[in-house]
Amino acid sequence: MTQIKAFWKETSKGKWQLYFDMNKDTYALRRKVMDLIYEIKKIYPLPRITVRITEDDSSILGVGRIGANIIWISKSAVKNTNLRTVVYHEVLHTVFGVRHHEGDILMAPVLTKGLTKKQCQDRFLYWIKRRKT
Repeated sequence: MTQIKAFWKETSKGKWQLYFDMNKDTYALRRKVMDLIYEIKKIYPLPRITVRITEDDSSILGVGRIGANIIWISKSAVKNTNLRTVVYHEVLHTVFGVRHHEGDILMAPVLTKGLTKKQCQDRFLYWIKRRKT
């Protein structure tokens, strides 16, 4: 991936992550994330979400700023088979303000296993319903 321009952003853990300016390579990675956001929009309406692709980090796959409609997804997460789980998780953070919940398969602070599309959708709707009650 050629890096034309990059920006720094402080994560919620106080770490700084580099994210890449849009170019052909970055756009291809971002497109994969956007496709999953459109998948979510088929089951629940979402506002526009800004997506940034970041450098790899050994401990962070993605970051969703609570209530800000922006997510940062690491380059390695985009190439990972668990990307769907990461995107659904971060969308719940950034759009709906859902925080981490130990023991939940979607909202746990650490990803232990990837989920199927059905599992992601079921847990996503569970958290939406729980948020409304």
